[in-house]
Amino acid sequence: MRCDNCENPFVKSHLLPTPAQFEHLRDVIRSNSPPPETSSFRAIIADAPAELARYDAEIRRRQEALYALRADRALLETYADGCRSVFSPARRLPTELLGDIFDMCAPPGADEIVDDTTPKEEVDRLAKKYLLQLSRVCSRWHGVVMGTPMLWSTLVVDTVCWSTFPVSQETLLGLMAASLERGAQSPLTVEIAVAHGDLNERPVLELISRHARRWKSIYLWVNPESVRFLGAAKGNLPLLERLQLYASVENEHQSGLDIFEVAPRLTYFRLLGWHHRSPTLPWGQLLDVKFENRNSNQLSGVNMSSISLPLILPSSTSEISTLTISVRATPNELHTETPQFLAFASRSSLHSSLTSLDIQVVLQDAQLLQCLEHLTSLEELWISDYEDYQGGHALITDHLLRRLVWRPDDPTSVVPRLRFLSVASLMHFCDDSLWDFVSSRTPPGRREEGPFVVEVFWLPGRARELSSQFIGRFSALEERGALLMMATVFS
Repeated sequence: MRCDNCENPFVKSHLLPTPAQFEHLRDVIRSNSPPPETSSFRAIIADAPAELARYDAEIRRRQEALYALRADRALLETYADGCRSVFSPARRLPTELLGDIFDMCAPPGADEIVDDTTPKEEVDRLAKKYLLQLSRVCSRWHGVVMGTPMLWSTLVVDTVCWSTFPVSQETLLGLMAASLERGAQSPLTVEIAVAHGDLNERPVLELISRHARRWKSIYLWVNPESVRFLGAAKGNLPLLERLQLYASVENEHQSGLDIFEVAPRLTYFRLLGWHHRSPTLPWGQLLDVKFENRNSNQLSGVNMSSISLPLILPSSTSEISTLTISVRATPNELHTETPQFLAFASRSSLHSSLTSLDIQVVLQDAQLLQCLEHLTSLEELWISDYEDYQGGHALITDHLLRRLVWRPDDPTSVVPRLRFLSVASLMHFCDDSLWDFVSSRTPPGRREEGPFVVEVFWLPGRARELSSQFIGRFSALEERGALLMMATVFS
């Protein structure tokens, strides 16, 4: 045996016993008689420490050599992996494509506010932790992450749980500021939720308002009174296309609602929650508008019977192609003022621009028809009965369906360009009325742009269902491509 560190051989100890000697020792130990060779045993006891020390020294030398071998192997493996990575396809990916891949690595909830966000998830979202982890892979990935503003172009802030965080407000604002800075001049998508009376609302809103020139889409869940903290954004919104406002509380003395008055590219607007007045907007350029009250049954001091559309709808708009009106109210609270909607439609020239209408309010079939008679460009319509209103309110009736029958030689036909109808119904109409309506809209040669689409959902409190035999009558229309129909239970 030779030492790995020198040419000198390591000599086994002369004290090592043979198998016979070891067995003899066992026999002596098991007996009570003194051994005849006591001198040899005493010599081994005396000489063994030096021999054991010699073995210990040799073991240390060999362990050090083993450690060195293992270190050399690890270094060689790392070096070989590095050599292989030279030919890795990932190295040849363009920076732009690599950035797109990184963007797809965002975890669920990274780009939207969700109700069950934990404090840790909020911190990770503010810091964009997934991007920071990717940036640690190599210097190139670090450069791509930090040098691609698009990756930092979405900011989601929910201060509702900031007060429970183990980190300071300054740290959280610092994470916001760092993300905004890394986004450079990239168009910005923002979602911000600030609880009423939250101490963070002013610094958060003022910080984001300093980047208003980059806003492309913004969703604000705030106390309307807090909008004034966005004052720096006024007249500074050249890229804004989408605006969604949700009032966290009702406030009659709203201020700062003219911040969005000048926004040259704004075409999409959502107003959620109850407002005594809507913000000042460039109404004439909006194409997609939705007003919705989600929590009217939780508000005090609001007389629902006094609601009239001028309180919600602007005095004048134009070019609106999609309009959704949805008001959720308890029974007997809502009174729809059709004349005021008609006045709004007339002011806004909806007869020439509106192609899609989703109207989810309680009204009579005659009222709806009165509105539809003025919407001659309408192509898509969503309507619904209400089973929880006065024991069940039916809007979709035989009278409505008969008036929607299209007659090519009748200039008074209602919504002549209609190509899509979705109804959620209590089924207070007869099958023949539905057949007359559908068949009138699907004559041979009329639908060059595609089939007429009908969706029929029957509500849980329905009076009946469409029979399979009746639905089968539409198969011929579907076979020739004139109709696409779905009939099922509403869920």
